[in-house]
Amino acid sequence: MFAAQFRIDLETLADLAHVPPELISHAPESELLQDYMRNAASVISALVEVGDLDIERAVTWFRHAPLIELGGATAEHYVSQGKTASVHGYVLALAAGATG
Repeated sequence: MFAAQFRIDLETLADLAHVPPELISHAPESELLQDYMRNAASVISALVEVGDLDIERAVTWFRHAPLIELGGATAEHYVSQGKTASVHGYVLALAAGATG
């Protein structure tokens, strides 16, 4: 369900979570996989709450918008690298009008 909502295939999800692709179907309770999905969902939730975006637009932003102030990669990339707190801070700064 997560991969479908984020419009990614299972191999991409595995890459983002830093797990082997077969783990997704054989051990979906994996801590690394669950951490990535939980962190990604928390950013999407924050975008919906403070950014006044619907889920579709929030997912598109998460996957494709470069975050210049953080170095130019996407929120998806930063969450995959364990930098969820930085992305949350960025989202809050956007909501406050402090960036862009």
